[in-house]
Amino acid sequence: MTESSRRLPRVALAVGILLGLYTLVAMSRRKPGLFAVNFEVYYYAAEAVLSGGDLYGARPPGHPAYGYLYPPVVALAFVPYALLPSPWPGFLLHTLVQVASGVALGTLALRVAERHGASLERLDRALVVGYATLSVHVMPSLYYGNVNPTLALALGAAVVWVDRSESARAGVTAAAAALVKVFPAAVGLWFLRNRSWKAVGSAVAAGVGALLASVALFGVDVHRRYVDVALLGRLGQVDLAGGMSPSVAIFTLRRPLSVTFTGAPSWAVSLGAVVAVVPVVAYCYRSVSTPVERLVGAYVTVAALLVALPSYFVYFPLAFLPLLALLYVLEGRPQRVFAAGVLVANAAYTLPTVERAIRRLPLPDAATGVAVDAVAPVFTFATPPLYGTVLCLAGCVLAVRERRTASASA
Repeated sequence: MTESSRRLPRVALAVGILLGLYTLVAMSRRKPGLFAVNFEVYYYAAEAVLSGGDLYGARPPGHPAYGYLYPPVVALAFVPYALLPSPWPGFLLHTLVQVASGVALGTLALRVAERHGASLERLDRALVVGYATLSVHVMPSLYYGNVNPTLALALGAAVVWVDRSESARAGVTAAAAALVKVFPAAVGLWFLRNRSWKAVGSAVAAGVGALLASVALFGVDVHRRYVDVALLGRLGQVDLAGGMSPSVAIFTLRRPLSVTFTGAPSWAVSLGAVVAVVPVVAYCYRSVSTPVERLVGAYVTVAALLVALPSYFVYFPLAFLPLLALLYVLEGRPQRVFAAGVLVANAAYTLPTVERAIRRLPLPDAATGVAVDAVAPVFTFATPPLYGTVLCLAGCVLAVRERRTASASA
């Protein structure tokens, strides 16, 4: 790996870390009341478990709109926090766990990259671990106190283990992530492509076993509440009628489709997003015989899932393991396109946030108006994480095509 080929990945990672630190400062100023709000949801849900209260009716003081949304059995993981005298010692411990998850994920990505032939210097190592721990995509999760860094580690570990033929571990770990957020279950598609039937079986067995244990511990009525409140209650949260609002912090193909086809029903827009990613996944799935092809396949699986669904910005790290490894494993034009995608995705902000930033600049009123008018259509049509993910997917397609062309010429 040449020094010039490291330059763009380094810039992309460094910018992501700097924007992460900026985001922490900005959130502490603009949203001080939401600090640790997700953790408080977990804390008071765990208290409800210990007291026999209403798990899905528990609310943090001062935050009636925030409630527990995971399966009942997952609340047991938060019970140790509720044994502490107040939420704040638990939040500190929880934050340490999430930071450790980021460090572990970054370290795992480095090992994968090196195993696939990447030559990394100390600066590259620091940037990869820093990006997985403190980047703009991770910092909101640390600020709110949610579990996305740990879920990203779980999915990353599952990808590594299935590649090492440690199928049972891969399946159980993927099932654990899917138990929390549901949609990571789509990683099972990657297991199927690898013909890792043991991983599929382990995932199904672990998931079904956990749900049966949950019903045995909490009862059927609590699970009906889970389905009504957490699953069915969230299906219609994203309004696509007339085009998705540019103020929603979501990256999804449903946004440009809803903006382009304003009269289309929501189901058609949702179906269109799925149809749009199928050719990319199918193309990259045609061959997974080399290490790079398997990394590409793992990335497109998770990335396609994220952009087909209405994914919050904080879900971007779920693809970190293959993303960070591919930054240094890809070569030539595919690497440049992929790294450019990571760089663009770092601008994980909505139109209102960008407009506020522009208005703070020391510009004449006329120049401010021109700048706001210029960015409005860009951020209305899609968000930078979506633009960036599309570029990353394009880099993957280029990498697969170049390898097949080279193989055919050999």
